[in-house]
Amino acid sequence: MEQMKLLDVCDFRGGSQPPKEEWISEERPGYVRMLQIRDFTQGSEKFVQFVPDTGKLRKCGKDDLLLCRYGYIGQVVTGLEGAYNVALVKVERKHPIYQPYLMYYFQSPYFRNYLLSNTGARATIAGFNMNELHNALIPIPSEAIQQKIAARLIQVDHLISERQAQIEAFPQLLKAHFHRLFAEGGQLVRVQDLCSHIVDCPHSTPKYDGDLKYPAIRTTDIKDGYIDWSQMKYVSEAEYEKRTARFTPQAGDIVYSREGTCGNAALLPEGQSFCLGQRVMLFRPHRELCVPEYLLHCLISEQVWQQVCRRSVGSIVPHLNMRDAKNLMIRLHPLPKQESFAHFARQIADARQTAIAALTELEELKTSLLKDYYG
Repeated sequence: MEQMKLLDVCDFRGGSQPPKEEWISEERPGYVRMLQIRDFTQGSEKFVQFVPDTGKLRKCGKDDLLLCRYGYIGQVVTGLEGAYNVALVKVERKHPIYQPYLMYYFQSPYFRNYLLSNTGARATIAGFNMNELHNALIPIPSEAIQQKIAARLIQVDHLISERQAQIEAFPQLLKAHFHRLFAEGGQLVRVQDLCSHIVDCPHSTPKYDGDLKYPAIRTTDIKDGYIDWSQMKYVSEAEYEKRTARFTPQAGDIVYSREGTCGNAALLPEGQSFCLGQRVMLFRPHRELCVPEYLLHCLISEQVWQQVCRRSVGSIVPHLNMRDAKNLMIRLHPLPKQESFAHFARQIADARQTAIAALTELEELKTSLLKDYYG
């Protein structure tokens, strides 16, 4: 198969950086949307900004490909139009090549590894420049083969998106079912009356060195009622023993983010020995009064969130201290009704794990195909 130098196939055009005092958050005549990396990576409508359209700005259309120069170095993004800043470069084709085929080239392990090996440790600080792409190669099969390769990868991406949507839907399904069962009735009680222990984290940053094998739960690891393992950090046995000297978490305990991503909570699963990172507290329910799955969904309910917000009046971001945590009020329903919900929650958790396993297989398939197609 023919190979060409990447710089013979396309050019890369850097972005513009108007003065920050010119940026505004609402659209006006004579202004154009200013695109940053986070517009693509954190939601297209979350950080919308506009700048005066001077006629000198670098612009892109919705179908253009852009590469991230910083942070997400080399990541290809597309789908938005406007001016783009200096953290992005636009890909401009100068040799006939099928655009989706080119897009997947930029996602390939070959391109990612090439870019990182040539930019080194400074990549996330200084970004990459065009000289570092001088020796990058790209396979150039026939147009028909390019279209076939892109179609196969688009199909896999579609399946990945379906699985991701399914996984994201599970927490909302559980919350809706919980609301239907428990929104009304029950006896109002304090959380401290339903727990044998409510424990705050050690007020120190875990040390992540040595033989790392014990997960240290941080606020960023707690999402939508579940543990997110994607960026979990681990500590040594010595650090684990230090952080659990006062109290040892166990399966069925509820970890709760009390600052930062305040209001997120999750059950600790079987088979791991956890310790608490910073800004995390733990609830251990009295099993004869409430089941863990029920207390978990009480803690992440809208009723409790409103209490957290009221107790955070005057703060820049919501947070919860130990005293307020113990005095949160929840509706206590009969144990058989709780257990019925817990059974449903465990079925959902099993279905979610099956979906996560399927997603992992699809992501591995995509990586394998990218290696086969692009080297």
